[in-house]
Amino acid sequence: MNFLRLGLLIMASLAVSPLLLRAQDGIEEPKGSLGRRGYPPRKPLEVSAVKVWVQKGKQRLMNVPYFRAKGVAVEKGNIVCTDHDGVRRQLTDSGRDSAPVLSPDGRLIAFVRGTPDKIVATGSGDVEATELWIVGSHDGKPVMVVHGRESKDMQQVIGGILGAQFSPDGHRVYFLSAAWATSGAVHVIDLATHKERFFTDGSGLEIVPNGDYQGCLLIQKHRYFIGGGTYDWFWLIKPDGKEVGPVGEDTENFRSTFVK
Repeated sequence: MNFLRLGLLIMASLAVSPLLLRAQDGIEEPKGSLGRRGYPPRKPLEVSAVKVWVQKGKQRLMNVPYFRAKGVAVEKGNIVCTDHDGVRRQLTDSGRDSAPVLSPDGRLIAFVRGTPDKIVATGSGDVEATELWIVGSHDGKPVMVVHGRESKDMQQVIGGILGAQFSPDGHRVYFLSAAWATSGAVHVIDLATHKERFFTDGSGLEIVPNGDYQGCLLIQKHRYFIGGGTYDWFWLIKPDGKEVGPVGEDTENFRSTFVK
């Protein structure tokens, strides 16, 4: 009888140990899973980890990278990220990379790679073709998502890429390209499909990070007065491309009013 009780105790401890270990390691439980008796979850691990949890009496196992970069920089033309413990990690080695930007969750980095031997013609002159790349902060395997190209249609030209920014949900990347003589072009990439498309004309780009207009874009556009002359104001534009209205010569007042 004692042996039977001992066996049952060992089996029970094995069934709950993954959950206890996860609580001790500080890995956050997914929604709907059993927590540590209602205690708030601790900070997720900032390293590659294996998620194990008990849900509805069953163990589930998933390999999920937990490394999230805190900062990103360029060193000698290469992308370097830093985690929350100050550990540095070099992600590229081309010597031609610049303008890195972190995704909202810190798991992806978008950056521009120079192409000094490739030039494209645009309405504003010849520019370096350039390429836009994405790299995971946890694995360091860069993937090119856009490369420079020429076209008679300025909406399809890509060159001199700059200003890449992630949408607040991390699903899209917007960037600026050289285009017309009087204005650049804003393009967007769907990261789920890696499909790129022209979004609108513009020479300045900001993404609204939160608030009532979260995910909308502040884009500087070159416009013409009816009586003559031009102006370059920022316009608020929804992710579907519809204009909400003019913001002004800069975005300071808009941000102080609508951005938390």
